[in-house]
Amino acid sequence: MSSFWTDADERHQKIARTFYENIEYTYPSRVTSRGMCPCLDYTHWCGFPLEGKAEYIEYTGPRVTNI
Repeated sequence: MSSFWTDADERHQKIARTFYENIEYTYPSRVTSRGMCPCLDYTHWCGFPLEGKAEYIEYTGPRVTNI
């Protein structure tokens, strides 16, 4: 990873910095995949997705083509 910061051109470094600065951890309000929650064995919805352990990264910044 460190070789990227020394070898990549300025445009690619700017894209990487913009991405890193504009990501947020998002926690879904419900789980819909079987096996992630025992509730889903009995119903199609679960209001307690692994008690906050289900998360994903969401990018909220500008489009890469605009950078």
